[in-house]
Amino acid sequence: EGRGGQEKGSPALAAAQAADSDRKMRVVEVALVPGGATRPVTDANKDEYVALCLRHKLRQVSCSAAAAATRAGVGELISLDLLRVFTAPELACLLGGEADISVQDWREHTTYGGGYCRASDQVKWLWRLIDRLGPDERTLLLKFTTGSSRMPVGGFAMLQGMGGVQWFNVMRVPAERHRSNARAPRGGGGGGGRGGGSGEDDDVYALPTSATCFNTLRLPEYPTFEVLERQVTTALRHGCEGFAFG
Repeated sequence: EGRGGQEKGSPALAAAQAADSDRKMRVVEVALVPGGATRPVTDANKDEYVALCLRHKLRQVSCSAAAAATRAGVGELISLDLLRVFTAPELACLLGGEADISVQDWREHTTYGGGYCRASDQVKWLWRLIDRLGPDERTLLLKFTTGSSRMPVGGFAMLQGMGGVQWFNVMRVPAERHRSNARAPRGGGGGGGRGGGSGEDDDVYALPTSATCFNTLRLPEYPTFEVLERQVTTALRHGCEGFAFG
């Protein structure tokens, strides 16, 4: 709607309020609807005005050179006709994965190695801890072990590793103890990893590490649930952005 008079001190229902400045910093007024220049903004039509402003902004973005370049680049990889069958939320899910983490799905699509199995105490303690974690902490654990904070479409059954589909894996490693002033081994295993040894006690257990390219959590054989909980949560708080080979 275009610029017009004012009503009870309200700003005019003006295109100037929805218009952008060009590169010469000149304000360009655009009529949002025919005859808008004569209609003031009132309490009765303010929702309409906001909707028209948003539509104007969206049209500017969708018709911009940047948007055209983006469409052209995506079109070189995949036909745009194939993308039109998806809604915006569906496409976002395909690109970014699913945000909601199902612990049951996670548990059902996990393998174990190094001597661990479903019946191992440390495995039971790990799932007990995961059940206790909040959504943000579960996201940190997923990122710590896979490098991604979201599940793929299809859930953990479709979790991707270096060689394709590779389920989440919990690997047993010895529960080494380190003096607090000594550096502990860090994760990697050829696939990049995170973790290390840390603590304020004179003698502490090493933190868990991960091989993100193989979706593997190297979980030391901690002696109690309390030790496992402390070491795993410490790794999540302080080790999610680390990377090392070893």
